[in-house]
Amino acid sequence: MIKVLKHMPHIRMRLNNSGFSLTEMLVTTIIVVMLCGGVATGVAFAHRQYFASMVHSEAAVLGSSVSNVMRSELSYSEDIQRDSSGRVEFAGVSYADSGGSSEFWHMESRKDNSSSEYGEVFFVREDIMKPMLSSSAYSYGLGVRVVLSSNSDDKVHVVVAVSDDSGQVKYSDEFDVYPENCKVDAVDVLVSY
Repeated sequence: MIKVLKHMPHIRMRLNNSGFSLTEMLVTTIIVVMLCGGVATGVAFAHRQYFASMVHSEAAVLGSSVSNVMRSELSYSEDIQRDSSGRVEFAGVSYADSGGSSEFWHMESRKDNSSSEYGEVFFVREDIMKPMLSSSAYSYGLGVRVVLSSNSDDKVHVVVAVSDDSGQVKYSDEFDVYPENCKVDAVDVLVSY
């Protein structure tokens, strides 16, 4: 029995030391909190980068789409001229009436509740407005501005720019269109939208 009593304090001591100490728990908690903070910062950074990448990508798609429509409309127009206010008007084949004759259309860029020169692009004739692209094409607050100019009677110079809500240009494209069916009134700047 003396032998058993000798060993009992040792066994009791072992049973009392089987858990983690307060210092070990605090150190572990601090490490976990620091790791979570690092992960949260990394996720926020990745989200900002993803959003910027999506805006840039959508701007390129929108600008390319507007450029393609402008190339087609101006290339196959039956007539291109300026109206009394200096806007370019064109008789495009896409918007011919049912009798086959084309009416003159011009373009406008509009954005609701904004004085920005960037917005959705419309083909306009009198009180009729036809959107160049659907409104869903203008995602992420993007808007378009188109500038047409000509210094000869055989081509129209087109500049397409896409900007975000802050007015920062995210995409731009410049090209010349040589209309196949008509000559162009030569002027320095036909219109700026």
